[in-house]
Amino acid sequence: MPPKTPEDENDSKSFSEMIKGVKPLSQDKIDPDATPKPKASLKSNDPPLSGADSAQWQSLGELEYVTPASPDEVLSFVRGGIQDKLKAKLKKGLIPFESKIDLHGATVKQAGKELQHAIEYAYSSGQRCILVVHGRGKGSFDNKPALKTHVNYWLRELPQVLAFHSAQAKHGGVGALYVLLKRQRDK
Repeated sequence: MPPKTPEDENDSKSFSEMIKGVKPLSQDKIDPDATPKPKASLKSNDPPLSGADSAQWQSLGELEYVTPASPDEVLSFVRGGIQDKLKAKLKKGLIPFESKIDLHGATVKQAGKELQHAIEYAYSSGQRCILVVHGRGKGSFDNKPALKTHVNYWLRELPQVLAFHSAQAKHGGVGALYVLLKRQRDK
């Protein structure tokens, strides 16, 4: 490495003075072309079906800064501790789903509320796997599918969800998800 010259020292000092007071971003997932959306909050008058923490559901509204999923993107998520055989069965659609929720045509707020009730009902009923149809979002503004993006984020945040993966073509392909739920423990 060549020795520093007085010119290098001046450049370094000038740069330090220029960035004085600049604070780093708290996260780097912002689309620079995106217009921030106002936060929406879901507040249902209906009580939760299983008595789960209702505070977790109050945040199921439109998300301001989340990297959007693409219409053809395969979505996949697995919590730690899930066996490889179980992951493979979920991916191949070999775990039979016991119920299905279709969110096509719903607003983000409606979809959050419907997803809330579907997960709560399935979990409290002891269902192990459900199919969530969110659509590909091909007609979405700027080709950024709102429902697919939100469902992808929400499911990762829910403690009842162990894993999910985009469905096989016969069940909706990249427009749907197989969602594996925890087993409900006896109280």
